[in-house]
Amino acid sequence: MFAQLKRKKMLEQQNRDKAQENQGIFAVQRAEMLLSNERCQNNLKELKGLLCVTKQEFESIYMSSLCRYCEYVQRLPYVKDKHYMIPGGFLDYTLDLVITTLKFRRAFMLPPGQDAETCYREQGNWTLAVFLASLLQNSWMVPVCFEVIVFLPNKFQRTWQSYVGLSMPYDLNYRFYIKESAGEDSGKSFNVMLIKSLLPVECITQLYDADDVFRHWFDHINFAGAENNPITNIVKRAEEYLAAKSNKSDVVLNDVSSIAENKKSTTTSKEIIEQLDSRSEQNNIAKSNPQFDVIKEFTHWISQSLSLAILSINQQNSIIHRVRDGIFIVMPQAFELFVQQVNEAKQCLSGAPKSPFDNFLSCLSVNHENILFNNQKSSYLHNYCDERRGEADILKGVVIKTNIIFTKINQMPKINSQFKPVRNS
Repeated sequence: MFAQLKRKKMLEQQNRDKAQENQGIFAVQRAEMLLSNERCQNNLKELKGLLCVTKQEFESIYMSSLCRYCEYVQRLPYVKDKHYMIPGGFLDYTLDLVITTLKFRRAFMLPPGQDAETCYREQGNWTLAVFLASLLQNSWMVPVCFEVIVFLPNKFQRTWQSYVGLSMPYDLNYRFYIKESAGEDSGKSFNVMLIKSLLPVECITQLYDADDVFRHWFDHINFAGAENNPITNIVKRAEEYLAAKSNKSDVVLNDVSSIAENKKSTTTSKEIIEQLDSRSEQNNIAKSNPQFDVIKEFTHWISQSLSLAILSINQQNSIIHRVRDGIFIVMPQAFELFVQQVNEAKQCLSGAPKSPFDNFLSCLSVNHENILFNNQKSSYLHNYCDERRGEADILKGVVIKTNIIFTKINQMPKINSQFKPVRNS
């Protein structure tokens, strides 16, 4: 009986809320209610899959920040995109932006230009910085684009009163009006109090302890992010992808990675996301497959990194060059990048008594002779030197057959004439 009465009361409350929403009046809700719909729940599952953190860290840092942001924007619409111009559209767009940004973040080694060990050590701080940057990207729009009115009941009368705080009291009602200047960027401003109210202390402390990360993140939220700021560029690329998706058209983007030698990418943002999603699915399959093919995965990673312009080829500081006999890959630099980005490879190669790199070379020589060029009887490592650097700087690596990395003739780069083989002494 009591369950029936409770259910009846909930239905009545939902009907009242729906009737009020038809009149443009909304109830102030907690984050659990705002995130309870199916779309938000699916986004949260995807978000959790993109973040390689513990459950405690996910709840205390990422979910805590997201919940505060939800209660800040409530059910406001997102005025810059007609597809999100609905109640709750602001939150929906922010979640889409955060997830898209984190997918793009996986394509880049941060900090730019550093070795694999440094990138692996700092990946948690950079991922957090990218997450918070995308989460707060449009927070400035709430006071600029909307006038929020809270319905305050008192003993004598009921009045509408403008609410200028950073959050609204629970269990009250509110109405919003879109200002005439909505959608314009002229009102952009940095609000320190807003940032402090939306972010847990743990977030700010973790970023502040990583000086270089904090500097790039702070420049971004302060709208001082230059073109060489990796956080600003990754978030911008995610915004352009969502705009292209909304307009059902592809946008050709510039490559933002310093590793790619500031080279312009001809890959559309839609193709990048599809390839990253495909990569994620292949990783999940590899986890459940005990016959994980390390070498096949390595060549696929090289091919994909080149197609996305994450790695450059034939440049002076590149670790990949096309030579007469195939594609020369500098070792162990390329291997270190590979195991950092593909966790399954690291786990697979760490199980034997030898070092992971030695195990990798063993896989090359024993099981995959058909993909390598070999002009020696027992070694697959070759020495090359770049004439631009001089013969004193000799690089060691493997030479993979060209058609393994580049399946189409029109994709093959020219042979690097300044890269010459050096005989072993």
